[in-house]
Amino acid sequence: MYYYACFNSYGMISLDSFGGHAGYLYFAFASKKDRDFWVDDNRYNVRGNVVAAACPRSEVADPRACGRRFDVVRGVCRPRDWFFTDDGSAFAGAEQMRMFGGLPGDEKMK
Repeated sequence: MYYYACFNSYGMISLDSFGGHAGYLYFAFASKKDRDFWVDDNRYNVRGNVVAAACPRSEVADPRACGRRFDVVRGVCRPRDWFFTDDGSAFAGAEQMRMFGGLPGDEKMK
């Protein structure tokens, strides 16, 4: 079981924004404590806008987000048809933002 969080540099906007490409990244955590720590650390941008929040699995599985069949790779949720490779810069950026390996529960994740 994972605990999920979302991040969007535009803020917490509708999944329908920008023609259904709202720019969300979704992250998985092994514990609620790790997820809450990450959300608290990343909740606001420099302008004070909310850009990170806890979210339920149902939001991650929404077809406008990652879809029902998604993978969790090093703490990053991604659709199975995601066009970025594991060594791609976008995935590396998402992984860096997630701080994978820096939280106690990460060792429990695949």
